[in-house]
Amino acid sequence: MTDSAPVANNDLDSVGVGGATTGNVITGAGGIISGGADSFVDAPTTVSSVTFGATTYTVPVGGRTITTTNGTLVIQQDGSYTYTSNYQTKSLAATGAASVAEWTSAGFNVYGFDTNGTQTNDLYGGNTNSINTGNLNGTAATRVNARNNGNNDTGIGVENSSTTGTGARIQSDENLVIDIGYLSNNASVTLTALSASETAI
Repeated sequence: MTDSAPVANNDLDSVGVGGATTGNVITGAGGIISGGADSFVDAPTTVSSVTFGATTYTVPVGGRTITTTNGTLVIQQDGSYTYTSNYQTKSLAATGAASVAEWTSAGFNVYGFDTNGTQTNDLYGGNTNSINTGNLNGTAATRVNARNNGNNDTGIGVENSSTTGTGARIQSDENLVIDIGYLSNNASVTLTALSASETAI
């Protein structure tokens, strides 16, 4: 007599940014069905553990909550689960007119460090491979000003004095710091009015 071995099929699910999804890893309900329900003869079948990354978590009566970088998984012994995304994204579309206020209202904090040697040292502390976050303060924020010069020549730049003219730009040895408020793997920033000798990297 040969005992029938259970077959656990893979389950695949996805969720939008900030959303939630539910399903069941035993019955195959919810998500994107790839292999269907698991097959087994002996019942009841329960989920006893879950492995995420290099860590294995037991699933007790009442379920297990696993917090990840981008969301939270709650899974029960009967295979039912809920995953809630806490992934964040921010964006600011060009409006044709620039202001510091539109950046702050979109959730970004911006700071400027002019060509002054003291300001550069405040930002880098002598090490250009890292920045001194303690100096991202109200004083540095006042050095960011808007430039509305027309012909796709608008945006925010760095200048000690308030201006909406050509002075509000990022020139050699000036630094503009954009704080998005959370950890991120990537960001996309658009630079305008580059001269023939300048390159955006």
